Amino acid sequence: SSDGSKSTYAVERCSKAMLLGRAAIARARGAMVRHCGTSLRVPKAPPGEVFHAQMMLPKYSLTNEKWFFLFFMCNLGAYSGHYFYL
Repeated sequence: SSDGSKSTYAVERCSKAMLLGRAAIARARGAMVRHCGTSLRVPKAPPGEVFHAQMMLPKYSLTNEKWFFLFFMCNLGAYSGHYFYL
């Protein structure tokens, strides 16, 4: 009976240490993400105005049909080129 209580205590202690370790890793990840930044000046919108990303016109834009056609043709070219090379 004393052996069982010792092993139960060891399991509880180990599981508590694992939980604390996971919490420490999560805190470290959060701290790393928060401290990543830029050395460049970040522009701010004038007071009273909001600049949404939706207002920014894309330089290039493809419809879904054109994008998927290009995607599948690139895959077809890659696979067929692989077989011709062999």
